[in-house]
Formats: sequence, C-alpha cells, structure tokens
Amino acid sequence: MALTYGFVNMYFLQTSFMNHTFFIFSLKTRQTS
Repeated sequence: MALTYGFVNMYFLQTSFMNHTFFIFSLKTRQTS
C-alpha cells in the first residue's frame, strides 16, 4: 500500500512539474510574440 501511494505521489509530482514548466514556457512565448 505504501509503495503504491509513493508511486502515485511521485507521478503526481512529475505531472505537476511538467505542467508548471509548460505554463512558464507558454508565458515566455506569449511575451515574445
């Protein structure tokens, strides 16, 4: 159970990090254009 929770938590952190970087990237591209 703890292993599954850790895996889901790691997956959630990874996806949130990717979404955060994509959001910053879109903001930067929007400012330049």
